[in-house]
Amino acid sequence: MSALRSPESARAASARAVARTAIIALAALACTACSSDPSRWGHGESHELRTYSGIEFRRGPQKVDPATGELSIAWVGARAPQGWPNLLQCHLVIFDDRNGNGVPDAGEVLEERTSREPSRKVLFEDVRARPADARGRLMAELEAKTEVKGRLVRWRLEPD
Repeated sequence: MSALRSPESARAASARAVARTAIIALAALACTACSSDPSRWGHGESHELRTYSGIEFRRGPQKVDPATGELSIAWVGARAPQGWPNLLQCHLVIFDDRNGNGVPDAGEVLEERTSREPSRKVLFEDVRARPADARGRLMAELEAKTEVKGRLVRWRLEPD
């Protein structure tokens, strides 16, 4: 039995290796294309908050974290659909609506996050609030601005 390969078996082994590499490369390319598709949110389950012409608002599931008791949202975001101007700024406010008017007033704001980086999509990740600390309704407001317009959406923070 010879340890040397014949030229034919060496070519066959080389062809199999090339085919394997090509399949792996195509699979990686397909995965990358799916994750960077601007028409998709790409972060698992999403809930539509509001869709305007030029700006779309979505969020991930709202769940109670059993370890901390916090209401947790994996992500909250806005995006400009293809063909519309980029987002110039996004501002997220978590607030305790103590007076019940549905807007964040002085003394009600619990957390704020802002992005001023021009982009097609802005996501705020790992948003958390403690319902036990709220004296009113726990709410969120997300505002997005483009070169053309600004829009906002408000919603109640409670488990889905």
